[in-house]
Amino acid sequence: MAATTPPEASTFYQAELASLGWQATTDAVVTDAMALQDFTRTDQQLSLTIAASEEGTTVLTVVGPAEQ
Repeated sequence: MAATTPPEASTFYQAELASLGWQATTDAVVTDAMALQDFTRTDQQLSLTIAASEEGTTVLTVVGPAEQ
């Protein structure tokens, strides 16, 4: 099984987060090596960071209260 690339993972998370009510607040920044995007939902914000390495692809999500 081939590892998921950052562009593939970014597409997946954009669709999944949208289906859960999250709205993108920034355009995705996507390269072959990484992807970054921010989302909000009600009073929460989520930052999505996806990075490729020799070991595979790492996904980091950080959720916290939305900035007022």
